[in-house]
Amino acid sequence: MVVAEAQACGLPAVVSDKGGPQELVLEGESGFVVGTQNKEAWRQEIDRLLRLKAEKPARFKVLREAARRAALGRSDWNAVLDALTGLPVPANPPTIAQDSGLFALPAA
Repeated sequence: MVVAEAQACGLPAVVSDKGGPQELVLEGESGFVVGTQNKEAWRQEIDRLLRLKAEKPARFKVLREAARRAALGRSDWNAVLDALTGLPVPANPPTIAQDSGLFALPAA
């Protein structure tokens, strides 16, 4: 969840080549995958991200945007509901608060 949440916030992730998080990162596009036992590789990838942010903000922005797109593409609730139900979700469905009048604005 941490990797998905970081990406949803637009943060490229550095993850291990073991386990599930590596499936969430597109190597070099939305983050980096590093060997579990290679401490120097971890240091280098983290350093690379920090240098990109400081020295090449446009390139870092591309990584951030790719990370966010990847996270939203995997976790978009409308897409999940479409896949589960086979029915498209309306573009602007009413919320419970709107339906109940809990947060209704007074008439002008």
